[in-house]
Parts: sequence; structure tokens; C-alpha cells
Amino acid sequence: MMTAQYGLREKLWLRPVADDDPKKYCDGETDSHGVILNCYHVCTFSTMEVRTDIRSKVEKLLTLCQRATANIRSPRSEEHVYQLDDQGTAFSIVAGVGSIQHFRDNIYRCLAEAFYNFEFLLIYQPHNFRLAEFQVYEKFHLALIASYGRPTLGLANDMYLRIKPIIDQR
Repeated sequence: MMTAQYGLREKLWLRPVADDDPKKYCDGETDSHGVILNCYHVCTFSTMEVRTDIRSKVEKLLTLCQRATANIRSPRSEEHVYQLDDQGTAFSIVAGVGSIQHFRDNIYRCLAEAFYNFEFLLIYQPHNFRLAEFQVYEKFHLALIASYGRPTLGLANDMYLRIKPIIDQR
């Protein structure tokens, strides 16, 4: 979130805070070169702890690291939706000039992945395939092709054409 909002800065200060407040992850810019990032206490490890005692702490750290990794990946993939909490209930969208150049292609790639996953479900886990769900994606895809075809929509269309005969046979 910090880099999405303030861009890359030369300096970063970490400030310990008592609570994790997703809306207060950062105290803002100190000047044009630096940002203060609020860091809350996650857990404390002790050399006296046995493996079973640290399991829940490790899970907390892994959850935090997964969120951080996803948020770091967001600007690199030009998908500017950032998760603010570990439960996946608070998000922030930071879109604009850069995002408007990529959001359509991102959707098209996700649509191609969805059709690929529907195919996988049909072949390997047919009990998990939901025709009504597929039809929602299909209508969206066909509407995109009719209204705003772009070359990058071709991958989604290829995957759609691959799965459509399988569905029609059912």
C-alpha cells in the first residue's frame, strides 16, 4: 500500500505501534524522500518454547507474509487491489493512470484462467463444476467479444472454445 500511494522512496522508517490498524498502516510522508511505516507486534518467540507452542505463532507470521507478498505482487502485475487485513475483509483500490492501461488485459487473463479451471473441474472434479457459474462467465465473455474485442481477449476465447464443446456434450 505504501508504495502504491507514495511511490518508491529513498528512505523508510519503521515505527512500532500497539495495534494493527489496516487504515493506519502508514503515517505518511516525512518529506519527498521518505515514509514512516507503522509496524505492529505480531508475536514473540522464545528459545524455551517447544514446537507445539510456536505453531500458532508461525501460522500468524505465514498469514502476514502471504498478505505482504500478494500486496507486493499487485503493482508488479498492474493489479492495484491491496488487502489490508489478514482475514481478507478489508481492501483498498489504488488505481489511476497506470492502472487504466492494464485493467482490461488483466481481466481477460483472469477470464482465460477461469475457463481453464472450468475445464479442469469438468475433467477431474466434475462434482465441483457448476454450470450456472460457468454460464455467468460465458455471458460476460461473449458480451466482451461483442462490445470490445481486443487481441488479448484471444487467450480467453481460445480457452472458451476449448471448453464449450465439453459442456455442450453434457
